[in-house]
Amino acid sequence: QIPALAYAPTSHTHTASQITDFTTAVQTVGDVRYAEAGHSHNNATTSTEGFMSPTDKIKLDGLTSDVVLRTTTQLNNTSNSTFATINQLSIPVVSGRLYSFEILLRFQTAANATGIGLSVGGTATGSLTANANAIVSTGTIGLYSGPLTALNGVITTTGVPAANTPYLARITGIFIATASGLIYPQFRSETNGSNVSVLTSSVTTYKEII
Repeated sequence: QIPALAYAPTSHTHTASQITDFTTAVQTVGDVRYAEAGHSHNNATTSTEGFMSPTDKIKLDGLTSDVVLRTTTQLNNTSNSTFATINQLSIPVVSGRLYSFEILLRFQTAANATGIGLSVGGTATGSLTANANAIVSTGTIGLYSGPLTALNGVITTTGVPAANTPYLARITGIFIATASGLIYPQFRSETNGSNVSVLTSSVTTYKEII
């Protein structure tokens, strides 16, 4: 019952150069060639409107969020001198920035007389201030703890009370990067030739503080 509209659509073409110009424009923040007058969207500052208001910009400045990493494969090491690197828990760091982190390692040993050596290594350089600890025995003296004051330092616990039983090791710290790269947890056996395993579902949580 609706009469036909008196409308005849038309079309026109664009050159490849025009399409490229348009694509480039919409991908470039602040480009106003295709924006309505007065509607450019530059990067927001604390005094200039952009994609957000100056008020919202101030609220967001300085906010950081945690990043959580998890292992999905088991790693083994029988050496008491060579570290095994837990690559799945590597933290990418940027020069000039500060990072706080917590590393939780589920580990077990093949013998109850074997402990675990804990370390933080990396391809980055910077200042590390950290502490490593692990439960290695029952009772009131069950927590073994020590400082890590530089990359590739090591804290080695005494033997665990039971073989093939999961225990928890924890490394917490702050790293100030002077050269970009990675930092990562490392482990080795207390006793050469005796296997130590870092199990799946070990976790690193870290935060970048600009």
